[in-house]
Amino acid sequence: MPDSFLGQVIYVPYRRAPDAWAICDGALLSVAAYAPLFSVIGNSFGGDGRSNFALPNLVNAPSTPKGLLPIISLQGEYPNLPR
Repeated sequence: MPDSFLGQVIYVPYRRAPDAWAICDGALLSVAAYAPLFSVIGNSFGGDGRSNFALPNLVNAPSTPKGLLPIISLQGEYPNLPR
């Protein structure tokens, strides 16, 4: 995959997520294991915000183009977000 921003969501024509990416299926991730991603998305999509947080669930969402898989970058350049 090309360089990406941490937490960037893209749609791909694959059946699985490549290395360093995860499917946007609402899965819970460990805050300790994915602290940089948690610092970007927090628990906006679920989880308790202490030990875990959820990825967005975009699989089969109306906004997801048919035949494409929504994936999120688990690593990459830290986005310069406005405060």
